[in-house]
Amino acid sequence: LKRMSKKNIDFSGHGETAAVKRYLKDLNTNKKFYVDIGASDGVNSSSTLEFAKDDEWEGLSIEYDQEKFSKLKYIYKSFNNVHLLNKKVTPDNVELIFRNSNVPKDLTFINLDVDSYDLEIIDNILKSDFKPDIVSIEINEKIPPPIYFKVLFNEDHYWKGDHFYGCSLTAAKKEFSKFNYTLADFKLNNAIFVNSVKFPQTKNLDTLTAYNTGYRDVENRKDLFKYNKDVEVLLTLDDKKSVEFIKNLYKKYENMYELSIGEIDE
Repeated sequence: LKRMSKKNIDFSGHGETAAVKRYLKDLNTNKKFYVDIGASDGVNSSSTLEFAKDDEWEGLSIEYDQEKFSKLKYIYKSFNNVHLLNKKVTPDNVELIFRNSNVPKDLTFINLDVDSYDLEIIDNILKSDFKPDIVSIEINEKIPPPIYFKVLFNEDHYWKGDHFYGCSLTAAKKEFSKFNYTLADFKLNNAIFVNSVKFPQTKNLDTLTAYNTGYRDVENRKDLFKYNKDVEVLLTLDDKKSVEFIKNLYKKYENMYELSIGEIDE
């Protein structure tokens, strides 16, 4: 991992880093700060490694898993401006973590991937007046528009390695829109939102177009997401049948999520 981290390639997996860099070109700022919540080992599927290596950036990489954090700490030990934190991030503590870590209100980029109540975490960040220029958030890609789905915060919940995690693209766009953010791009299972004030010319994608282009119609999607084979039928069902399918899929997680039929252009 240490050796890999020195390579000058996009480690994000599906091109998220490259997409973020396209928007960075339009920012007129010398001060760049990122926060990576769910940073893992800092290399595999990392959207922030390239920024962590760059002395023009400061950053905060947070990982809860002790083994992954140990790798992260070793790999990042030579990166001068990166702060590391071994902590579980929740909607209840995220504001305090940001304040204690001196995260600037006008930070440049947040990457969020905690495999659970991600949407409630970013919601509380934005409610706390932190205004990142760009946000990349993991999406539960198997749930198509216009289905609104999000995992609710539960202190005892953690990802069990199954289909129950995160939020749908429809849910993400609806919540980000409340804070004046634009859906700028969708990369298989990551949505990129940009601050509408900082990027007034960026087209606000509708969820169906973004989903079809960024996931459904991707040529090698089924190879990349082989674990979605048993839920592929969701892409063929009407909205009401999709809701019933999801309820049955998540029957052991009753009352731990929010589910409804949203607007097609959310």
